[in-house]
Amino acid sequence: TSFFSDARLSGDEACQIIDNNLSAFLYKNIASTAIDSNGIAEKGSLRRIEVTIPLTLEAEILNIPDELKDLLIEALSMVKRLGVNRNRGLGRCSLTVK
Repeated sequence: TSFFSDARLSGDEACQIIDNNLSAFLYKNIASTAIDSNGIAEKGSLRRIEVTIPLTLEAEILNIPDELKDLLIEALSMVKRLGVNRNRGLGRCSLTVK
């Protein structure tokens, strides 16, 4: 069974953020609302989502069967977006193998 670890900042970057109290600068809020056919915001449709600034995260995939390694590497290269609102410009990513 393969194991996918959590994606995290590198140890050095995480330490710099913690040591310099910078975590508040990693996030921002984006607000949106539904607009009706007359161009007016629909009542009760305002919503907000918290997003992160662009970051480089690292993760591991352990116990990959040898016969699947090349296939997994090829599949990872095809991933271009992940997560919520990925079709609205969020979640862009690039997955690489070290």
